[in-house]
Amino acid sequence: MSPALLAAIGAGSFALAAVAFLTWFFSSQRQEFREQVGARLSRLVGRIRGARKVRVGTMMVPVRSLAQLEKEVRPVRYGSLAFPLRLLVGGDGELRYEHPDGVQCRWSNSPRRIPKDLAKAQAGFLEKRQSAADARGAVFVNRPQTRLDEYEFGLRPPDDDPWPLLLRVSTTDFFETQATNTSLDELLPGGKTLREKYAEDVSNIGSSVLANPLAVNLSVVTSDHRILLSIRSRKTALNPGGYSPAVSETGHPHLDCLKDGTYSPFLTAKRGVKEEILSREPSVSSPVMVLTHQTSS
Repeated sequence: MSPALLAAIGAGSFALAAVAFLTWFFSSQRQEFREQVGARLSRLVGRIRGARKVRVGTMMVPVRSLAQLEKEVRPVRYGSLAFPLRLLVGGDGELRYEHPDGVQCRWSNSPRRIPKDLAKAQAGFLEKRQSAADARGAVFVNRPQTRLDEYEFGLRPPDDDPWPLLLRVSTTDFFETQATNTSLDELLPGGKTLREKYAEDVSNIGSSVLANPLAVNLSVVTSDHRILLSIRSRKTALNPGGYSPAVSETGHPHLDCLKDGTYSPFLTAKRGVKEEILSREPSVSSPVMVLTHQTSS
């Protein structure tokens, strides 16, 4: 066999091997492999560039400056306090979403799509959260929660204020919250974290695959403009021993409904005040609502 023929056969074999590899690499069956390679390359480039990370709550945010941190997280500020929240609507100190028609809710019948890689990883994430809670003797019991699917608002004349606030809600539960919102920095099978792949834009509520439980937080503000914070018990599953507003109550799809079955965040607020501050039904009937989204787990 002549050298030229051998060279042609070798070149042809190499070309076929290259085509086979590219076909395999870009096939849908190799999605996890591609994500692993991409995630590792991204981390390598970050190390080469000397990217540093700043902790905000439980979130490690890669930033080059505090100015960029402000741009990425945009915390809500009150005096010297900075809260890792994204303000979605309201909160200007003038617009008030008051009881009974300031916030209107309706149940959503649209099923939520859970990506295959997240569905595959959820059991492991939940087991990790369960083990951490068991080690502290914390309560870790599943219970139903109200999920925020999407929000909208009307336009009120004459200034086109975003009022009323319209919430589309469904049901989720505590375990799903632990396996998604509380597990944002866990690795998916493809090598990216849950935060990197599915939670980069916290304002994108409608297409989110997380549990996104709807919670009502109420702050006690004193006459000299101070906020009273509470310290969470070490026996809680989320943020044990950390600071929280005076009332932080997750919506319940059964306990917080009106007579016609519609969910009401105002009932969540009243239940939270009774459970966490007062031992009786609160007399205040018009709490003011502002819609935010927590930017760290």
